[in-house]
Amino acid sequence: MKTKFIIPALAFSAVLWTSCTEESDTLLEDAEIPVLDIEVNAQAEALSDQIDDIAAAVVVDEFSSPKGSALQRVALPECVAITEEIVGNKVNKTLDFGEGCPMANGVVYSGQMFVSYIWDAEMRRADIVVETENLGVNDLLIAGRKAIVRTWPAAGSEGFPMSEVDTELTVSHPSGLNAVVTGVTTREWIQGFGSESWGDNVVLIGGNRRVTSFLNDTELGTYMMEITDKLRREWACRFIVSGELAISRGEFSATMNFGEGQCDNKAMLTTSGGRSKEIELR
Repeated sequence: MKTKFIIPALAFSAVLWTSCTEESDTLLEDAEIPVLDIEVNAQAEALSDQIDDIAAAVVVDEFSSPKGSALQRVALPECVAITEEIVGNKVNKTLDFGEGCPMANGVVYSGQMFVSYIWDAEMRRADIVVETENLGVNDLLIAGRKAIVRTWPAAGSEGFPMSEVDTELTVSHPSGLNAVVTGVTTREWIQGFGSESWGDNVVLIGGNRRVTSFLNDTELGTYMMEITDKLRREWACRFIVSGELAISRGEFSATMNFGEGQCDNKAMLTTSGGRSKEIELR
């Protein structure tokens, strides 16, 4: 008679074991998704892109408007003080954001950024160097350098300005966490060029970057970021609004999708195993 209870008991135990195992596997896989790392890396990349925006506005104001006009100065807020020095065919500009200057997308800058460039009128090309030292962005500090080659379409022809950006920046957090961004990206300016307005500018970003994170002097790891679907950056928005990245580090790999054009701080991370996790952009 007792054997009648053995089979149901075994079945119940099997269900319970399976349930616990699935829950354990789910918790383990969630734990293996490095959400904090991804959020910090995405923030560092976004800050790098924002510096490219500012450099673009400063250089374009020399060539997209007639001489003697206000040029594109309106692209930057009045709290940015710009000084200029011309040495031969080289232009040096210092952008001073003071103790706190909010941009149109809500990001607050402080300190200084240095932009120098040489314009080749015949080739319609500018070779640009951007340098920062303790540039404040909200509660973060950015130090490093960018080398940018920007080309414009031939006079009278259609097309968009194109840039190739070689980046080496360090983003420092108050906690002692640092993220070093390196790599080469491309930027195609598809809307707003020459309008003398900040908010209507749109660029498409391609290329590859790597982000290496440190806690004080201890290296935590390096993530490779490959842009597989060009990232759409609208200057009026603080965050990338669409496009996709392929992310990898060791055996971990995933894609990060930025949506379909909404200006929000959300992206969807999907691992190679098929699990998805919403990422909050900073």
